[in-house]
Amino acid sequence: NDWHLVHLGSRAIGGAGLVITEMTDVAADGRITTGCTGMYRTEHALAWRRIVEFVHRHSRSRIGIQLAHAGRKGSRTEPWTGDLLVPPERGGWKTVAPSALAFSEGYDTPVALTREGVGRVVSDFRLLRCNKISRIDSN
Repeated sequence: NDWHLVHLGSRAIGGAGLVITEMTDVAADGRITTGCTGMYRTEHALAWRRIVEFVHRHSRSRIGIQLAHAGRKGSRTEPWTGDLLVPPERGGWKTVAPSALAFSEGYDTPVALTREGVGRVVSDFRLLRCNKISRIDSN
């Protein structure tokens, strides 16, 4: 969105040799909040591409991306709105993690990942077809 364009673009124009995105999720169920950035749909990659092209056009900076999966910390509201659990019936999602232990009090108890589930998360990081579309320099 425009916030990321201005935030990352201003650092690049300011002379940073490398700018790195905030946590960017590899899957919808890997987000911390409903407002987290992603790189798991083509439209995400195209939005990032706009930022990358701006940085490359107006500076010598390179741009990297911090890929992540929130695991047991997910399905929350944004911190400035209370950092509260968002249940699936209100637009949240069932969290997944290596074990069925909640991160802390007030957090969802995640579904413990099976070997196949762990494989899916690993694949989410490996596949990232969208990263080529975005033209991000590194991940």
